[in-house]
Amino acid sequence: MKKVLNIKMLKKALITGIALLLFIANTGFSQNIQATAKLDATTIKIGDQVKLHLTVQHPLNMVFNWATPPDSMSGIEVVESSKVDTIGKKDSVVITQTQTLTLTSFDSGYYPIPPFVFHYKKEKDTNDYVVETQALLLTVTTIPIDTAKGFKDIKNRLDANYSFGEFWEVYKWYVIGGLAAILIIAGLLVYFLTRKKVVPIFVEKVIKRPAHEIALEALQAVENEKLWQQGFVKKYYSEVSDIIRTYIENRYNVIAMELTTDEILYHFNRGQINTEAKDKLTQLLKLSDLVKFAKVQPLPNEHDLCLTNAYSFIQLTKAKEEDIKPIEEPKEEN
Repeated sequence: MKKVLNIKMLKKALITGIALLLFIANTGFSQNIQATAKLDATTIKIGDQVKLHLTVQHPLNMVFNWATPPDSMSGIEVVESSKVDTIGKKDSVVITQTQTLTLTSFDSGYYPIPPFVFHYKKEKDTNDYVVETQALLLTVTTIPIDTAKGFKDIKNRLDANYSFGEFWEVYKWYVIGGLAAILIIAGLLVYFLTRKKVVPIFVEKVIKRPAHEIALEALQAVENEKLWQQGFVKKYYSEVSDIIRTYIENRYNVIAMELTTDEILYHFNRGQINTEAKDKLTQLLKLSDLVKFAKVQPLPNEHDLCLTNAYSFIQLTKAKEEDIKPIEEPKEEN
């Protein structure tokens, strides 16, 4: 009977000893991890800055995740966050990591700084552990104002005598720029006043055909090419719209090739063409823009309508035969 009791007592003592060793080992391990937060000053004035130092000591053989500093806290803004520095020798068992945050506040009061939480994992252990710093309190004060004293006017500015060196330091680039501008203008005047003028020996007269004839022939050529039937839809609309823009330039002396669709239509708001012609021009140019820039795929009947609108616009706006005058372009040869 005594022998059985002794065996039970021995087992109980052994289990208790193992548990105590595990507790001591775990306590010793956790004591190797220390996280602290420290302010350079606990009281600042509005707009001033203060440094917050984060320090963590932990064993080298663990997976340690550094806490990400927030951009702001309640009433406190984080102006700058330094990189995380590691302090410790290569053969050291315990290393120290630090980070400095620059804080500021623009409102007076008492602002708590919550603990910073760091996550880590022990070696050969999949569990997630945490360690955190202590909470801090930052006091932000205003500038004291003596209300017993009366208000004073703002003092006038004091005039200071400028030396030539100070004047030159401030305004040297303005002086240099002004002199350079004067020299450039003088050089241009001399060039234009002294250059030789080109005198043409003879002028050859070149008679242009009416604008509508050129445009109609170009449209007929596009129609014969059958571009959209072969899959060249974008090229088809580009050529049709360019023919109409060139026709507008020749017919109305408007730089249509350099204008947007809205600018061309705005130009015709003054009554140069009738409503029917403007509607056909609007449909043609708007659809062409959608195909060229928005990659819209019109239906086959819209392809034919685009060409029909181009023909109709030219027929509606072409100059009358009695108003068509040959356009002479001088060709100079020296």
